[in-house]
Amino acid sequence: MGQAKIKRIIFIAISVILCAAFLLFLYPFFYENISESSTDKLYFSPKINPGLSDYLAVSIETINTGSVKFPKGTASIAWGQDGSLYIEKFDMHIDGMLHNYYIPIGENQYWLKTGNVEKIEVSLPEVDNIEIGVKNISFNRRIFFPVDSAVKLFFKKTFSISSINRFLAPAALIFIFISLLSLLYFIIFKEIKSKINPVVISAVAILLFFSCYFIQEQYNTVKSYFSSYYKEIKEKDFSSTYFGFYDFEKFLSWLNFKMPDGQNLIMLVRGEPVYIMSEAAYNLYPRDIKFINISQKEDQEIIEEIEEINKENNYNYRHIVILSDKDSLQSYKLTLVDNYRETGGYIYTINGE
Repeated sequence: MGQAKIKRIIFIAISVILCAAFLLFLYPFFYENISESSTDKLYFSPKINPGLSDYLAVSIETINTGSVKFPKGTASIAWGQDGSLYIEKFDMHIDGMLHNYYIPIGENQYWLKTGNVEKIEVSLPEVDNIEIGVKNISFNRRIFFPVDSAVKLFFKKTFSISSINRFLAPAALIFIFISLLSLLYFIIFKEIKSKINPVVISAVAILLFFSCYFIQEQYNTVKSYFSSYYKEIKEKDFSSTYFGFYDFEKFLSWLNFKMPDGQNLIMLVRGEPVYIMSEAAYNLYPRDIKFINISQKEDQEIIEEIEEINKENNYNYRHIVILSDKDSLQSYKLTLVDNYRETGGYIYTINGE
């Protein structure tokens, strides 16, 4: 065996070891369990000092006992200090199964700014005929510095991003790391042609990993929707299975950002869409929301109902949210402020009040 070949083998072996070591900084293979609880509240004694490597593993079981049109919901982790309340939200499936959710609370900039924390509470939405229960909360701290969390926190703060896929940063970082090692290999050994291209192999491996993750998520999503819309699907009433925007949670995040703090609103809906009403009320809290069922109503009737709600509540509902362009109101009493899409998600204000 030639000396050059030995050097190549040594370089490849060192590269594999470095990649394996780098993975320890990208995923919580090793962690310290700080506290655990079988209720929706977790207490710390003594109080803990928040860190970037902190995360929670929350086990939640949800059952749709009444075929309610509520395929998924939003839960949150809440903590406070000196009268202030901070939250970290996460999505959960309503499919009758027990799911373990990974919440990297250390990536929340408010968590890092908080002093010693005594209690964390899981807040769950309350919906009739939906049973939601916390089975276990585990607060853990990663042993190795969380490089992926540091990168995600940077992007969240810089670009005002509310959430980033859990596996996106680790996958991108390990791919960049392997690419740099491959470039270094080429510079040292000048090998243009190679039977094994580690960059291509790593890209395929990451793609396969994400495919498995995506399939699992889609399976949970389909099961949740099937549980919620079983009756409509069985009767082939597919027009009734649509619950609003495909990315309704993103719309709510946008709406929460656009709406002034402390301003209540009126949202126009058709019928009583449980998912829309529950998620809007939960995600836009502490704002109060009045819902108006506009089915089979003329524009003037809707305007009069809006005015009546405002009159009864000292004109505290100056913002109107209209979900679809089909439901747009034509009235000189309303002014368009902003819209999420060209075809839906409009914010109006009431003139002259």
